[in-house]
Amino acid sequence: MKAVRVCRFVFFTMCWFPSFDAQTLPGTVVPLGNNVSLTDWNEATAPTEPSATARGGGESAAKIPLYIGGFFSLPGGGWDGSGVLVAVNMALESINANPNVLAEYELGMVWDNSRCDAGLGTRLFFDQIRLPPQKLMLIGPACSTTAQAVAQTSFYWNLITMSYSAGSSALSNRVVFPYFYRTYMPDAMLNRARIRLIKEFGWQRVATIHENQDLFSLAINDMINLLKAENITLISSESFDEDPTNQVANLKALDARIIIVNMYESKARRVMCEAARQGMTGPGYVWFLLGWLSYNWWKLDDPTVKKCTTAEYKSAVESSYYIGFETVLFGDDDAVTVSGITPLEFDNEVRRRLALPENSGYTYNGIASFGYDAAWAIALALNESAEILKTKTFEDGSTRRLEDFTYDDKEMSQVFFDSLDRINFYGTSGPVSFLGADRISFTKIEQLKVGCWPNWIEHRGRCYMFVGDPASREDAVAYCRANDNSQLASVDVDNDTEIDFLFQALREAKVNDTTENNKWLIDTVGDMDFNSTNATCSALDIAGDVGLIAQISCLPLPFICEDEAEYTEVNIGTYDTANDVLRMTSEIIWPGGEVPPDRTPVIRIDRVEEYVGIDFIVFVSLASLAGIGILLSLFFLAFNIRYRALRIVRMSSPNLNNIILIGTVIVYASVVLYGIDTNLVAEKHLVLFCHIRVWFLVVGFVLAFGAMFSKTWRVHKVVARKTPKRKVVQDRQLILMVAALLLIDVVILVPWQLIFPWHVDKIYLPEKQDTENATLILVPYITMCTGEYYLYWTIGVCSFKGLLLIFGAFLAWETRQVTIPALNDSKLIGISVYNVVILCIVGLAINLVLGRDPQTLFIFNSGITIFCTTLAILIVFLPKVLAVRKNPMEDPMRESTTRTMTRNSNDSMNNNREMIQENRALKEKVAQLQKQLKESQEIKGNDNHLPSGPTHSQIRTRACNLGVWCCGLICGCSPGEVDQPAASYREDETVQSAHINEVDLSLEMATSTTVGTPISNDPNHAIQSNE
Repeated sequence: MKAVRVCRFVFFTMCWFPSFDAQTLPGTVVPLGNNVSLTDWNEATAPTEPSATARGGGESAAKIPLYIGGFFSLPGGGWDGSGVLVAVNMALESINANPNVLAEYELGMVWDNSRCDAGLGTRLFFDQIRLPPQKLMLIGPACSTTAQAVAQTSFYWNLITMSYSAGSSALSNRVVFPYFYRTYMPDAMLNRARIRLIKEFGWQRVATIHENQDLFSLAINDMINLLKAENITLISSESFDEDPTNQVANLKALDARIIIVNMYESKARRVMCEAARQGMTGPGYVWFLLGWLSYNWWKLDDPTVKKCTTAEYKSAVESSYYIGFETVLFGDDDAVTVSGITPLEFDNEVRRRLALPENSGYTYNGIASFGYDAAWAIALALNESAEILKTKTFEDGSTRRLEDFTYDDKEMSQVFFDSLDRINFYGTSGPVSFLGADRISFTKIEQLKVGCWPNWIEHRGRCYMFVGDPASREDAVAYCRANDNSQLASVDVDNDTEIDFLFQALREAKVNDTTENNKWLIDTVGDMDFNSTNATCSALDIAGDVGLIAQISCLPLPFICEDEAEYTEVNIGTYDTANDVLRMTSEIIWPGGEVPPDRTPVIRIDRVEEYVGIDFIVFVSLASLAGIGILLSLFFLAFNIRYRALRIVRMSSPNLNNIILIGTVIVYASVVLYGIDTNLVAEKHLVLFCHIRVWFLVVGFVLAFGAMFSKTWRVHKVVARKTPKRKVVQDRQLILMVAALLLIDVVILVPWQLIFPWHVDKIYLPEKQDTENATLILVPYITMCTGEYYLYWTIGVCSFKGLLLIFGAFLAWETRQVTIPALNDSKLIGISVYNVVILCIVGLAINLVLGRDPQTLFIFNSGITIFCTTLAILIVFLPKVLAVRKNPMEDPMRESTTRTMTRNSNDSMNNNREMIQENRALKEKVAQLQKQLKESQEIKGNDNHLPSGPTHSQIRTRACNLGVWCCGLICGCSPGEVDQPAASYREDETVQSAHINEVDLSLEMATSTTVGTPISNDPNHAIQSNE
């Protein structure tokens, strides 16, 4: 006890200044009932002590007054909690009116404005204990700093301090603050809700920033411990005193996305200003703030914010859609509290009282319910203590009553303390009980977004509140103005949508169950003359099936308040701290529409290989066309074999034609093989198809084009020969030529594929973004058969084919005007060679442009191949088929040859006769020369020394040469045949005719078909020379 008295003396010495006058404090208000301010108490005479009869509880004795000291923060201080004072006065009224609570006593309060100043709060505390009346407990202070200063001192006077809004975690320390309680849940308790929400969204990286004060530092320390326990990474914990620029920059550098903020609102404005300047608000960021900051704190002008205007930090806060955490302000709307009213009724009553003229300087505050419950907790503890004191004997053997309490009475103070520990009731803020100094309650989770305050209904950007208590129009206007500075609802009489909404809302809410009047006071706008006056008012009548607007006498009626929907802290859920249960009641709106990640999205780009092959429909389509081509080739092959005996077929070298058709069948088949890829066969089997399709294409080309080339070469061989000597080019020679060309290809392909084996390579094409998944990159690739020196071998094969095409084009050009009846398709073969050469050149050029798209290449190359091959066989074989179809019973060659020879003979008949006569004359002259030579030899036959001269063979050669140079193309003289008799000559002509199947293409034979006797219908006679 001596130590306590010493401490008291020290405190009085350090803190008490006689010159201090409580009357100098601003914010003194009009007293309510027995509750007076400290200033007014000093001016008034202290109340007289109650009589002994009243103490003893005699019959009709007056109630004994009991007092508690009060600390509130009124406008003009660090925080405006003036609405709490109104709520505490309401609680004292209900306590004193309740016959079951402190029945013998009347509880009063002596209070003053501590302005959230620790030093001022300490001075006011010493005033409270220095001046009468005796206080049993203290209610307040509001702010943690002031509460710490008072609670750390008050226990020396055995006074229990019950705060209604101090949230510092330091106050939970029973060693430093042994007699402290609070109905407001401490900030450290809010960390449980934060952790629960962080886990709910799977965030693993968070950061914190706080103001350098114990109130916030201790809460952050608790948060750090919880994060470690939950294995969540704390990337940084920043703190500052005045300027948060560097700290916010550090958070940005560390890529902080989930940021927990603990500070007063003035510093919060600076942080949000700097965050906006550094691009840390909006999509991708989540800000956790305290929910107990003042109403519209982000809209207030703050000269301490130097780097942003009010509009700039207002925009920054509103774009953040921050999430706030605070203790639940109200219990369930319809729950009955210890005082007999519901939380909703309490809230409405507070708002009504704040609208009264005597409270015009006070503002509504959501934590008023905690002040109300704090007063009730004190009253219930005193009520229980009063019962305990009736039977309790103190250490000095005395009994005491509540009114006997003094600042030295530690025993009675302990009774009060124990009673508070056992308190458990349902208040306006929900269930009230204590664990140590702290209240166990629910945490409210709210988000800043466009909406309305609790008990308001939002509709199309407007907020409406229905007040069921009747009031005059003037009182209704004042009530609305006191509640969020709203107005009496102004309804457009022409807006049926708004009228229907109000009608349905009133019907569903049934807020007017307490009144029989179905008319609600409103204001009106529009064309109808419904302007309210002193005598008449506008009202919404909901008695019928639809809402109607009527003008009635101004009587007290229920009314509707209206306000503009704006950014406000909207309740989105609650967290049950005791049971670790999170219940979300509204959807969280995320900037950008998506849950932000806990770090800068490192977009995981999944690269998926996508084979770019040939579409199955495309493959089937072109394979079908190739199949039709194969059937066409087989049809022509069957025709060639079936009608090989006909002269029109026999004269066109059917063996070579068969080779052409076999080659086209193989070329068509190569089209199908080139369409086979890994979509149809496994990659390991694709190499086999690569080998096969190259062989098919090369062999098919050399058979088809080689045969056409050889036939063109034969025609050129005949035309280009300038000597009358007969030259026979037989089919077997041409077949050997085709075989030689084929052998060259085999010589190239076999070593290529055996010495340098092929394999399948992937060739990756440019990547592309998947159209349906932004995190998916498609890596298209194609497959290609390749090997060592593949390019050089390919160039070798293509060079050989290129030379063959060039030579074939040359031969076709040289023979473009030639028509040989014995070879009835020579001109068509030339056209086919042209077709192949030109299309191959065009195809090669376009292939260089098309790139590597396998489907495009397949479509183009297959189209070129099918078109070129089909055109060639149609040019060569279709005329024969049509000719046979036209004259199926005759040999079309006979008629064709006859027409050709008749036409030629008519034009050259006269010339032929002259040439024959000249030929005969020359023959007679040759005969004479031979006779003279023979006679000369006989005369000199006996002479053994004949003079030198030409030998017999030389004479024959000269004679032959003479025939060549004299007769030219007409005589048809052939070396070695000059000395043959006429009969032998005719016999040779017959042999020549007999060998027509071997295609004797000598110039002599060609001439003989146009010289001689008149042409007959016999094809054998048509090719015989004239005798």
